[in-house]
Amino acid sequence: MDDFPITEAQIVALFLESVFWGFYLVTFVPCLHSILFKSSWELKQLSEINWSMLLVALGVCVFATLDIAIGLMHNIQAFALYAGAGGAMEEFSNISDWVNVVKTVDVVLQTLLGDGILNSWFIYHSASSANKGPTRLRRVMRIILESGLMYTVVALVTFITLITGSNSVYGTSDMSKLSELLFNLPIIRTHQRAEEMSGTTIPLHVFRQPMVSDSMDGARVTVVKNQFEDEGVETDEGGKRS
Repeated sequence: MDDFPITEAQIVALFLESVFWGFYLVTFVPCLHSILFKSSWELKQLSEINWSMLLVALGVCVFATLDIAIGLMHNIQAFALYAGAGGAMEEFSNISDWVNVVKTVDVVLQTLLGDGILNSWFIYHSASSANKGPTRLRRVMRIILESGLMYTVVALVTFITLITGSNSVYGTSDMSKLSELLFNLPIIRTHQRAEEMSGTTIPLHVFRQPMVSDSMDGARVTVVKNQFEDEGVETDEGGKRS
């Protein structure tokens, strides 16, 4: 008999799923911002929006929320509403119950939707970056490796608990919902990089260049002048563009 009862496993699984769902929501808003807005809060034109990504992002959010709602309802049903023989343990062990069936289907659809589109995104950006130079390709490959490593570790732990027959598989399988986060993070990072490349954020030192070299008391002195001054642009006392 498993030392980790299914009743306790279900409670732990609901807790872990709630934690990861909270992490997911934190990344969901920036993900929508990356899809719908150019920079800051400038809304994209309808023709510029990646509608497939938007629909998938909304779909993943719906499935993730539905899954945690079903899990909560199942716990309430088992611990508070079920009055049959065997108590909550019997309720959780009934895999033919419609709650378990719907939860399984929800997880499968969510995984197929998120992972399928994410893999397509990786393939597209890898091919696109290969044509734009090794630097960008390395950056995309790094995102792929980081996301893949995180998901592989969780999937490996889930597989081990599954083949050992431990009830802890309920908790580790809910941790595998990390794929929801891995769908959002590459989109957010790509959007942030695009903003940097478009010049929305430019370090101040970029606009400064050495202009005059002179000697003073035997010491070599380099005078730095603001580049905006060469272009006739007014600057304030701190050297910032006014």
